[in-house]
Amino acid sequence: MNKLVFLIVVLLVVLVGYLVFTRIGSKKEVYLITSLSGGYETSFADAPRVAKLFDPNAELATYDQVNESFKAGAQWCSAAWMADGRSGFPMQGIFPGCGSSQLNIWGSDTRLANVMVYGVKPSEEEANQMRKDKGITHWVFPFYQPVGNDPKPRKWSQYDP
Repeated sequence: MNKLVFLIVVLLVVLVGYLVFTRIGSKKEVYLITSLSGGYETSFADAPRVAKLFDPNAELATYDQVNESFKAGAQWCSAAWMADGRSGFPMQGIFPGCGSSQLNIWGSDTRLANVMVYGVKPSEEEANQMRKDKGITHWVFPFYQPVGNDPKPRKWSQYDP
């Protein structure tokens, strides 16, 4: 009987660990991965690898996914690769040096950019811990990042209230 109880406890621990690790039930969203330096350092050829740094099932976001994210309120003043080889960034307002209030698209002649990802976005704490544990030299950007004197508060995920 004790062996059976022990086996059930072990199986429950393994199952809970798996669910936490894979974040089953978590929603996918578009998010930005940047270099720690803040500069543009990723080529389009390397972008799919970078997209998987925080979620092994993630992929480069498509234009349509990024556009839906923009419609949901995404904003970051940082150009990033999309699946079609273009780079761009969503802006909700007009701020000097950050384009206009739209999904801003850079031309295909861009050499280096950040990476727009479609996948399960880790929490800010998870992302920081993964960077420490795995030596990742990139970081995950908030869903809404205020620019300049923008009074709207920072928002980590599209699904945050």
